[in-house]
Amino acid sequence: MLLYTVQLSYNNYIPTYLVKEYEWCPLIPWIIANSVYDPPTTPSMEKGIETHRDQNSLEEVAKTLELGDYILEILLVSRKHRVVGLVDILSRKAKLLVDVKYTEKKPPRSHIAQLETYTLLAWHNNIPVYKALIVNHKTEILYSLEVDNYTLERARKRVEKTWKIIQSPDPPLVQQPQEKCNYCRYRTRCPNNP
Repeated sequence: MLLYTVQLSYNNYIPTYLVKEYEWCPLIPWIIANSVYDPPTTPSMEKGIETHRDQNSLEEVAKTLELGDYILEILLVSRKHRVVGLVDILSRKAKLLVDVKYTEKKPPRSHIAQLETYTLLAWHNNIPVYKALIVNHKTEILYSLEVDNYTLERARKRVEKTWKIIQSPDPPLVQQPQEKCNYCRYRTRCPNNP
């Protein structure tokens, strides 16, 4: 995860990962931006990293979806919004973007926020996408998103809010359910942790 902290200061861009974390808890991007703490990865994160390093697994997903033409692991940047992200699969012809997760569960709102940010990046790179999917390594569709102006505006606002949080000298005032805080990887650095 230190990679993301380093990217944060690189050319003043934030990775989509921080937007995802903002949606989960607005304190997390602030903690990442204001410390060098690198929490341990979870087993599911390690499996996801391993799967993403395997180009064949992404290739299999793209072929199973019958995309025809596609690009794997394309880095997209929006200078306007100062955000960067690595999209797993992008098909210009199908006008489709795919984010592959190593899970069989319905994705949380934070993963959907990251997916929406990817669509914003695609549009800012003159790659119109009208549909975005979260699929798992077995190519099961976990979430399908119809992309419209509302989607892009929601993503834009979320990126702006993430920037505002990480640039603030003070942590945001956030009240989360205790059970959510109990398994947060950042709880030892959280200013709200009793």
